[in-house]
Amino acid sequence: MFKFIFKDFFLHKKYILSLGILYPLYVGWFGSRVNNPRIYALIAAFMYMIVALFPYTREDKLKAVGLSLSLPATRREIILGRFLTSWTLMTGLWILGTALALLMPGGKLGAADLVGVGAILIVLSYMTVFLCVFQPLTVQFGMTGLLIFFVAMQVLGIVAVLLRARIQTLKALIGSVGRGVAAAQEALGPAAAAAVLIVLLVVNYVSFELSAFLFKRKDY
Repeated sequence: MFKFIFKDFFLHKKYILSLGILYPLYVGWFGSRVNNPRIYALIAAFMYMIVALFPYTREDKLKAVGLSLSLPATRREIILGRFLTSWTLMTGLWILGTALALLMPGGKLGAADLVGVGAILIVLSYMTVFLCVFQPLTVQFGMTGLLIFFVAMQVLGIVAVLLRARIQTLKALIGSVGRGVAAAQEALGPAAAAAVLIVLLVVNYVSFELSAFLFKRKDY
């Protein structure tokens, strides 16, 4: 599987290098200005997920998926390589961005808020949610998959305004991930980390299987 990681980093090295510098700088600055660690985890996870998936949307846009298919590997292995590359990128960018957030003067969040066990579990949970939703979308629709989500969010926002739906409902939905992790820690104590990681692995596996199924059905 490492050959796919090396391939993606080699083919997209300029893109990964440029955004790998800009995004952690922005998220690091943002993290030093907010006083809510869950908001930081949410924004960081979303932005790093975009960086992790853009190489594959670029491949789809440039009709370069055939290069991967020409390698001596199954489509299932290619999708597994995508997941591994995405997680490698997201993890590396989060480490860099969090280090910058801690080093920037005037930061409102301490080390316990950003790199404590609870903070790490929350950011991993948000990364899992975003990646496992968007990976199948990008496999099936490429760049259009991201656009579908953003357009859907705009439509839902308009509907919410027209129906006078409360913003608190959306906040509650977004915050449910963080609250779920906190509840697990409170209920399970030291075993919470293992329990949360098992759940995240299961979610990733389900998304991987769905992505592999969609990828096998596509013609290039």
